[in-house]
Amino acid sequence: CGRCHSDIYGLFTQSKHYKVLQGKGVAPNCITCHGSLNARTYNTSVILETCTSCHNKKTKNHPEIVQHADRILSRLNMADGYRKWAALYYTSERQSGAVDKVNQLYKAIADSWHLFSFKNLDENSKQAAAELKNLFVELKKKKKK
Repeated sequence: CGRCHSDIYGLFTQSKHYKVLQGKGVAPNCITCHGSLNARTYNTSVILETCTSCHNKKTKNHPEIVQHADRILSRLNMADGYRKWAALYYTSERQSGAVDKVNQLYKAIADSWHLFSFKNLDENSKQAAAELKNLFVELKKKKKK
């Protein structure tokens, strides 16, 4: 994966999961979340199925992480739909730059997911949702004029 996605792989190599993978030989890796040769991100069912195998009450390995990650991914999936709609709309209005900040923030969030730092992801995903809300508030104001 790292040959084509060196930036993402570089982030992953800084994660706790990578360190466990190097030490024990078994831990989440690229294929765990994305499948073989599939760059698609998944919905929350992957988190509930995959992450729970290690993060649960029985193992006492931060079981709260699963629900936390699930909330963040749900927020990101919703925000991504609005982000794509806003990009189409503002591009049609010849104002594609209006979504630049949201696009940059969303990319940073998607990239940093590979670090598995959910505290930062939570804050950044809330910021992305707020930025999208601002875009739609501005759009509503323009429509009233």
